[in-house]
Amino acid sequence: MRQQVQTFLLRWSLQLNPSAEIYLSVDDTNAPKYRGSKGFEGAAFHYNHTEGRATYGYAIVSLRLTAGTCSFAVSFRLYLREETVRKLNRGRPRDARLTHASKLDLAREMLTEVQSLLPKDRKIYVLFDRWYASKELIGYCREQSWHVICSLRSNRCLDGKSPNKVRLRNNEYAPTRVKGYSTDTTTTYLTYLLRGEVKGVGEVLVIVSKRNLRDKSREYFLCTNLSLRARGVLDRYAHRYQIESDYLYLKDRLGAADFRQRSLEGINKYLTVCFVTLTYLQWRQHQLEDARNLADVQRQHQHEHSVKFLTHVCQIALEHQAVLPALKAVGLLGTTP
Repeated sequence: MRQQVQTFLLRWSLQLNPSAEIYLSVDDTNAPKYRGSKGFEGAAFHYNHTEGRATYGYAIVSLRLTAGTCSFAVSFRLYLREETVRKLNRGRPRDARLTHASKLDLAREMLTEVQSLLPKDRKIYVLFDRWYASKELIGYCREQSWHVICSLRSNRCLDGKSPNKVRLRNNEYAPTRVKGYSTDTTTTYLTYLLRGEVKGVGEVLVIVSKRNLRDKSREYFLCTNLSLRARGVLDRYAHRYQIESDYLYLKDRLGAADFRQRSLEGINKYLTVCFVTLTYLQWRQHQLEDARNLADVQRQHQHEHSVKFLTHVCQIALEHQAVLPALKAVGLLGTTP
């Protein structure tokens, strides 16, 4: 089911935007469960980057595609720790044992899944944060002739020297206006452009960025497209933050962490339903001209469903010239309004 939805949405979005750049965003989130809960197969402690601590539950790695006006969740994978996989395999028959895959492996697996559906004549950017900035994943993207834009840890070496060792004066930073990914507002950052070679990756651009002159901390961004400038890199990287909106809606509105299934297969099916529901809402948003966000789409869908349900009840009541048969037909007989 996931593959059919994925194929339809990819072809539909690329037909609507025949010349737009394509952005593939990779990220992960936690689906937390109550710490004292037992019986959820595969549940374990996973580090939560946002909270800065380990939380009990499941980790989900997902992929999002943006092409012009179309943007939607493409795929996801349930991540299991190596220790968890070993524990689960003890109670499984030999032909049903699980194979451990790291988050980087899962990201590469999802990218491979969509690789054959993507056009060869488009510029494709793969976006991810510093936790996925490995030479293996970047190398795989470059093998497909895709560009990579990602945030970078300060201890990574550029020409054998860490970027945080570069001493910069305030007058060496250039103000760069970056457009927001979901609004028309712009934010000004101070940036400095470095160019050099990263071991195992090749020649890249590294953007050193900070919010203002008094800001002591600096952020670093890597880009494999040497023709871009700082603004072009940061504008494109801003598309990655749309995946954070997906996670917020999945967990707060669609209940991705509210499952009661105990088996790993059941949990995977539940999450599949949540992701397919999310992609349906994102698809409907492009069909509705006045839908500003997914909440508007959900309200419209519920309204349409209520109208159809009420119309169906009224038709049955008119056919029988009575209300009770209609209530009985829809399962409402004996319930209080």
